[in-house]
Amino acid sequence: ALLGSEEEELAAEKKKASSTLAGLFSTCYLSSELGLKVMTFFLLNKGLVSWGKIFCYIVLTIIAVVSAFLMTLITDLEDHNADQSRESIRKRAAEKTLAAINLCRDDPKMLLMYPTQMTFGFCSSFLNFYVSKNIVKEYIGKSAVPLLGGLISLIAASFSIPTGWISNRVGKPPVMIAGIFCFLVVMLIFTLLPDHIVGTYGCIIPAYVLYGLGRCMFEGQNKAILADFFPSAGAAWGANVIVSSGGSAAIGFFLFPHISNKITMGSICIVTSGIALCAFLIAAKIYRSQQAATKIDIY
Repeated sequence: ALLGSEEEELAAEKKKASSTLAGLFSTCYLSSELGLKVMTFFLLNKGLVSWGKIFCYIVLTIIAVVSAFLMTLITDLEDHNADQSRESIRKRAAEKTLAAINLCRDDPKMLLMYPTQMTFGFCSSFLNFYVSKNIVKEYIGKSAVPLLGGLISLIAASFSIPTGWISNRVGKPPVMIAGIFCFLVVMLIFTLLPDHIVGTYGCIIPAYVLYGLGRCMFEGQNKAILADFFPSAGAAWGANVIVSSGGSAAIGFFLFPHISNKITMGSICIVTSGIALCAFLIAAKIYRSQQAATKIDIY
């Protein structure tokens, strides 16, 4: 009984740690994004320097190169003595790819989490392609595009740590549901309301704030709950997140320019959000059942 109690306490502590660390990661990531958006806004829109565009490209290139270099220094803590030969690295990469595929095959929770990742991908494509171009630029002004984009990052960064605190007290599922619901409401606003109504500060700012809250969920507690769902398959679920969110964003990027009306684009986002909400509830139920079978009460 004592051993079982210790296991339950350890599991609970891991869940709290995942919420806290996800909030910290999301804050750092989104704050960096906000900083870059502020830099590009002042250099490109305010004309602080005549060569602002070139300076932005130089800074972004340096960040990309340094980031790629630093990634090469990251090694698996469990494999720090592993063979670092090219053949060995290729073998481990193939194993991780196979692990990602096997996770989808063996655990239904992974496929059930796909719609949540795809919701962000489709919504971001719709926001960037249609809303920014046809609503913000037309009814508010071109200079408002980076400002509103920065607002999303600001809201998401500001609420990342508080959502981690909330998750530790009420559980991650309510935060996840609220985040998905934010995406759904924003897409309903952009899709169903006329552009001239959406294109007012009284409508666009609340919508972007809601989107920022949804982004906060996606970048933070979404990763935390995936870590809870698949504690021993970090690389596998991480790869699936990249494929599902990045893939849907790419599909939206290439597909939406060929769609003639916003109703169709918005409907794709709305349907995906609705499916994400239902699928997540099913995944959470499966997880609770699995934990109940091991007598560990998490949520």
